[in-house]
Amino acid sequence: MEFLKVRPWALLLFCLGIITQLARAADEDVVVLRKKMLVCEQLVAEGEKVLRKNPLSTACRIFESDVRWHTADYVVSVFGLHQGSAVCYLDGRDTRLIWNFLGGLRENTAKKVTGVKQISRYSDTQHLGQAQSQDYIIDEMVSQGRSGGWVSYEWNGSVRFSFVKLVKKADQELILGVSFYPDSPQFIIQQLVQQAVWYGQKYGAAELFQQINNPQGPFVYGDMYLWVYDMDGFAFAHGRNLAYVGQNRMNWRDSSGRERNRVMIDLVARDTQGWVDYDENGLNKRAFVKELVDPRSGKRYVVGGGYYPDITANTVRDMVKRGVAYLKANGPEIAFRDFTSYVGQFAYGPLHMFAYDLGGVSRADGENPIFIGQNLMNIRDPEGRYVVREMIELAQKSGSGWVNFVNKRAFYSVYVELVEVPDGKFVIGSGYWPISKESYASLLAIKAARYLESRDTFEAFKEFSSNARDFVHGDLFIQVYAEDGTCLVYGMDKNKVWDDVSSELDEYGYPFVDRVIALAQQGGGWVDLKRNGSPYKLYCAQVSKRLNESVAAASSVPEGLLLIGNTKRAEKQAVKLEKAQVDDQESKTDAWLRQEGMALTKGSTSVDASLNAKNAANESVADSVLQDGAASGEETVVANAVDRNFIVAVGFYL
Repeated sequence: MEFLKVRPWALLLFCLGIITQLARAADEDVVVLRKKMLVCEQLVAEGEKVLRKNPLSTACRIFESDVRWHTADYVVSVFGLHQGSAVCYLDGRDTRLIWNFLGGLRENTAKKVTGVKQISRYSDTQHLGQAQSQDYIIDEMVSQGRSGGWVSYEWNGSVRFSFVKLVKKADQELILGVSFYPDSPQFIIQQLVQQAVWYGQKYGAAELFQQINNPQGPFVYGDMYLWVYDMDGFAFAHGRNLAYVGQNRMNWRDSSGRERNRVMIDLVARDTQGWVDYDENGLNKRAFVKELVDPRSGKRYVVGGGYYPDITANTVRDMVKRGVAYLKANGPEIAFRDFTSYVGQFAYGPLHMFAYDLGGVSRADGENPIFIGQNLMNIRDPEGRYVVREMIELAQKSGSGWVNFVNKRAFYSVYVELVEVPDGKFVIGSGYWPISKESYASLLAIKAARYLESRDTFEAFKEFSSNARDFVHGDLFIQVYAEDGTCLVYGMDKNKVWDDVSSELDEYGYPFVDRVIALAQQGGGWVDLKRNGSPYKLYCAQVSKRLNESVAAASSVPEGLLLIGNTKRAEKQAVKLEKAQVDDQESKTDAWLRQEGMALTKGSTSVDASLNAKNAANESVADSVLQDGAASGEETVVANAVDRNFIVAVGFYL
């Protein structure tokens, strides 16, 4: 045949070309991250010049107002070291932290930096994450910032990566940083290990062991967990299997026969930290390990954790389809036995199979065999969703599909299929924790769309606009638009509410919102855009609602416009419109509000009228009008029911 006449050297070149392309595809994320890191370093270098040349107030105004400091998703922050803590002067366009203090430096660090004694705090605030110490953030910034360096830490429910530099100005030291959110499992596991080492150094190894051994603790994130060995191979902590604690696992071999623990311990003994790849249940796992020296005993330990770089949605789907074929070929008894086995063909890295009958009784579970035989129909995730019920309903309705919920502090995505065999009908599936910008954005948008569908409109908008961790993940936040291009929600940025974005053009010269709305009406999905001159990726979904909101109007509240249950927003919008002198926009907004059933008034519906009425209002009642229905004894005003479509979206810069 003709293709057999290809010369060997040509075939070699062809194969090398394919290998090169595959390598480039595999390294694409690394290239993007390195490019962003370079931008951050360049911005810090320029920012240092701005800080040295100008007064602090002028420099912060420049960082806040000049568009070059807000390119894509980069965040400029300025902290001032003050009496062992750090006060926030600037954090991008997020004003929540300004004038707030973060943590307290350890005593030895505080003496070096500020000459004052330690003010020790350990904070588990919602803003910084369940187990994120503010002390850790400032300690790392000071340590790395002396010569300019990188730090990573949990922020807004994600991991933020920052290049920081200490800048001396007069008699004060400032921490200048430029950050971005990589949403990379590599960064997340490295952050977990580094934070664990810091925690052990500050509070002692014994305290750290307790935290790591807690399967619901701060060092578990999806399928990521930590472990601790001493230099002789004895396990002192293990986030997945507590039974390993106390065992000597120096000679434990992975699936390929490699002595993984010995390799990790030798690496730490030689280099103090590094990366190790090994095989677990037939799937590659990549681990980061770092040395911990116990401050109380001086004993050395290895702290490590890993992730699975090769798991995708297709990996999960293919495994479930193999399970479907196996169940049909072998019957429930054999299939469910093998699904539940912790080793074998249905244990692939962290992936395991499960099965339920249509009544919600667990028939197989490779991850949690203790559930077998229990009816889990009413089990809920941390957000209150009936996950097993949703999986069964989806499988019965569509035959197969994906269900997303929260598990171990992270989004968990499950693929299920309905299988009918002579012994009955069953729902089988498997799941994984997707960690990427795309997966988080789409899951967050879908989650918000479901929330809007099932909640009062005002309540949903208020939740989307707050700093609630449920709807904020790093630099990802909820956007909601009306079909006419009116922005109703833009994360916590209230200044964009009521803006008409229909005039914002994409790279082709067309209104970007038109493309978003058109796709959302067809079922939703991804839109590639250019915003502010940078590539922007946005996931959108449409929510149809019949607006029939009943608003409780207490006798002390006068007739007037209540915008989203908050009279202060009405005042802000009126001032904004008055300054801009856009009477046509004001009338458009009022008309839209009346159409939506939001202009809840018996008389005048103008914003000015609402402000005149507001002056005599009891403001304490304003936020009480968010719930559907009226409380007992209250007068109600019911707006006309109107069918409206909302576009829910989440986007990010590439």
